[in-house]
Amino acid sequence: MKPDASHSSCGRANVFHDGPDRWSAALGRASPSGQEPPREFFDAPFLGNGALGCFVTIADGSVRIWIDHNLSRDHQPTGGPLWGGSRLPMGELCASLPSRVEACRWRLDLESATLSLAIDGEGWQVAVDVFITAEADAVVVIHRAGEQLEWRFSPAAPTPPRLAFAPQERPADLLDHPVAREVRVDDAFACVQDLAAGGGYVVAWASRHSRTVLCARLASAHEHAADELRHAVAGVHDTHCNLRLRRLAHLTWWRNFFRASYVEVPDALNGFFWIQLYKLASATRAGGAVITTMGPWLTATPWAGAWWNLNVQLSYPLAARTGHHELDSLSSSLRAHSAQLERNTARPGRAAIGRTSQEDLDSELVPPPGTAGAEAGNLLWALHTAVELRETAGDERSVERVMMPLIEAAVETYLDVLEADADGILHLPVTHSPEFADARDANYDLALLTWGLRMLAHGPRTVSARWARTLSMLAPAPADPKEGLLIGENRRLDESHRHYSHLLWFEPLRLLDADDPACARLLLKSLRHWLSMPDALRGYSRTGAASMYAQLGDGDAALAQLRMLTRECLSATTMYRETGPVLETPLAAARALLDLLIDEPARRVRVFPAVPSTWRSARFSDLRVRGGHRVGAERRDGVTVRVQVVAARDDDILIDTDMVDAVVVTGSAALSRGPRGVVASATVRRGDTLVVAAPSVA
Repeated sequence: MKPDASHSSCGRANVFHDGPDRWSAALGRASPSGQEPPREFFDAPFLGNGALGCFVTIADGSVRIWIDHNLSRDHQPTGGPLWGGSRLPMGELCASLPSRVEACRWRLDLESATLSLAIDGEGWQVAVDVFITAEADAVVVIHRAGEQLEWRFSPAAPTPPRLAFAPQERPADLLDHPVAREVRVDDAFACVQDLAAGGGYVVAWASRHSRTVLCARLASAHEHAADELRHAVAGVHDTHCNLRLRRLAHLTWWRNFFRASYVEVPDALNGFFWIQLYKLASATRAGGAVITTMGPWLTATPWAGAWWNLNVQLSYPLAARTGHHELDSLSSSLRAHSAQLERNTARPGRAAIGRTSQEDLDSELVPPPGTAGAEAGNLLWALHTAVELRETAGDERSVERVMMPLIEAAVETYLDVLEADADGILHLPVTHSPEFADARDANYDLALLTWGLRMLAHGPRTVSARWARTLSMLAPAPADPKEGLLIGENRRLDESHRHYSHLLWFEPLRLLDADDPACARLLLKSLRHWLSMPDALRGYSRTGAASMYAQLGDGDAALAQLRMLTRECLSATTMYRETGPVLETPLAAARALLDLLIDEPARRVRVFPAVPSTWRSARFSDLRVRGGHRVGAERRDGVTVRVQVVAARDDDILIDTDMVDAVVVTGSAALSRGPRGVVASATVRRGDTLVVAAPSVA
């Protein structure tokens, strides 16, 4: 795979003047390291190439590189995606150490996506580098000094991870898999794991001189296993023979990846941000599997699949804002499996997705609204995320041709069950507000339906009138004068609730504009009531609250929410744990951090909308907004001094700043006074650069 064009450093909106090495310096500061042996997943450094993943532990006298793949899973037709369709662990590349470990040092260099590991014992030392090639599913171990370890792959038991948490749920007709077999081909070894319902995986490895290479291949059916064995062994030989070229391509990919955008804030969260970008690129690629709860790092979890009532949707907005559309496996998955989305409803012309699936988006059957427990809005939320990804890529074609038909099919799920009251107002029947309760006019579904109808109402004129009429008669959001937004009609939020399902009107849908004083009061009231019952709140509660406080311009409150997350919920490697690891929460926190720096309310670009009072300086470049435009800005001594936009297409752009005074340095724009400060309005053509700066730095 060649570096994606979106990685290009040419024409970046560079508002800074301190040279190209600022990325290397920032990534060097952010790179995780440790002085103790990592003993389990949450302590362990992790690697990945968007499909193959590994994490490294040292325990029981051995170094273990735990290997997994986004597509390693079962294909039995029983029990759904967490049983017959479950992700399955692959195994570990393991090497025994000469004796007890006395000292250990490790560093995960983000810019090179390489782990350096040094281990000392009595009279011996081991120093190795480990990386997963960016272009192929290969793990490379290079001995730098000391003892030469003997590496061998040990297969894991191919059982659903959920079995360890809920053995009583195991379907009676779930088949056990055969024992993996090991074969030798020339100087390479291979482990072949066949699965009872077809398919399986092959892992091949070989050590030569100071290098060990492991390659993984997945077979879709038994008859393909022999081919995959040949491919895996060939991959090992090819990587050994061309390691210098593979290493160079790997380093180039990651170097270009990080240079797509830049963020700098005077806070420990800055390093956290860079680790999340690394994590996201390690977990997925466009055209690959949608991000599951744990990405490619499968470990003990009851949730070995993709979760569609929040987790998937929170995993991708970071990619949209930072311009990493080469990681957009969500849009490509929705496009590739659109027929399955219709099958999930068993109703022609409708589309939906249930709570869980694997990469094929085959979920449990979604009952129609009006059915107890129906989560009918999940697909619309996923589509909202996908639309943001495509709009920030400047990809209007995909929005029109791929997303809009799916939005229409998802909206149709609701239309034939809407109920008109005596005044003609259309109400939703009972649906389920995720993780809380059933309710009529549930705000979760009502907000998502409103967003879908708004998208369709701005579509082709031949059908838009129908959507506009329905939208105009749709019931408003149920709310209480004291508590703010309700779960639904006559259903209060009367106990602690970790999900902000009733608040989607504000985050992420932005259907209610916090610039409107009445909406701001409603949001603040709703936030305070929700957060006043903290017992059930979790990490992603904090990320949602942070983004909503940012909408209110309260950077200090937003930062406090992010601090609670990082202080209470994350491991040293920034992994997040509830009952099992959950990947989306730290990714959502990194996006919430960006919400303090840039926002897009009501189709205008707002720079530094909610900077915490402790941040006297901040800067960013090449963050993406709708239309694919690249925006940069700088703040010094508590004052915004420069804003820059590079236009991706012909467009009208409105830049909302907090600058007291400004001049146009490059390009053409009309400057006026807005509620916060200077507003720049410009008509730009593709490739134009607009720079607005304080007179003191112009």
